[in-house]
Amino acid sequence: MPTVAFATLGCKVNQYDTQVMREAMRRAGYNIIEPEESADIYVVNTCTVTSMSDRKSRNLIRRFASLNPNATILVTGCYAERQPDKLKNLQNVAIVLSNKEKPFIDRFLSQFLNDSEASCSFDIDDNYPYITGFDGQTRAFVKIENGCDSFCTYCIVPYVRGSKIQSRPIASIINEAQALAQNGFREIVLTGIHLGAYGKENHEIGKLHDVIKAVHEIGGIKRIRLSSIEPMDVTDELISQIAILPKCAHHFHISLQSGSNRILRLMRRGYSAIEFEEIIYKIRTVMPDVGISTDIMVGFPGESELDFMETYKLIEKVKFCRLHVFRYSPR
Repeated sequence: MPTVAFATLGCKVNQYDTQVMREAMRRAGYNIIEPEESADIYVVNTCTVTSMSDRKSRNLIRRFASLNPNATILVTGCYAERQPDKLKNLQNVAIVLSNKEKPFIDRFLSQFLNDSEASCSFDIDDNYPYITGFDGQTRAFVKIENGCDSFCTYCIVPYVRGSKIQSRPIASIINEAQALAQNGFREIVLTGIHLGAYGKENHEIGKLHDVIKAVHEIGGIKRIRLSSIEPMDVTDELISQIAILPKCAHHFHISLQSGSNRILRLMRRGYSAIEFEEIIYKIRTVMPDVGISTDIMVGFPGESELDFMETYKLIEKVKFCRLHVFRYSPR
């Protein structure tokens, strides 16, 4: 069978998606190798959250085409969702898949390799495939939700990942986490496109704190973490659950973006600087040892020196353990 190498850019959800594709290809008999090697097929799982992400994706594709001029390159991910035609014109790119088509990568490749056609059609459903491991990692990501309906003014995510919230049934999450535990993974990171929106579309399915409690009961799992969460999704129930359950890491990554109320309104973030501070205060009251990290955007259109200084002062006041600072990028 041909050799396949994977390269992933962007978020934890993309890393999870790559593992889904990797396991599908392995089951189909393909030999998985490292991206630094000369592969017959390269799969590039792209990101498009900033223009720099787009550029990195294109550079990776060009590097693989140079590494093996005879290789077949398959491109997927959010950049592929946004500009498929542009990517199809790059050297050696034979197939461009949407995010929804990722779990069926082996079928698309099989049809292409047999018929030399990049256009394939299959019935795509919304079922989550299970993963049983996480190559090259000591912790495993478990995707529990898809979609974001917030539509922050700077963000392209709802357009490339979908604006429909789709929460994975807790039974499905448990089955996957159990399989990972049986294969030696002791730490689970719960992730999603809008993680805190879990259960929003169906109140009977439960909430994020219900998922945490269910995973916590799995034997073999020693540590549970959350990926990025929005401020207004940090509920009292969530704080209490993480504080009480011994397997839960006392860490939150809560996206602030700006400390200026004016800029937050322009961003349509749905909270004020004071409300953000109050959330942090509630967390630290219950968990004094908690680590809190955040995202900060600079250069949002119309941001003044005063707006910037309000963000700077809030950062000093909150005392985050880690900052991810990035420039605004038109999307």
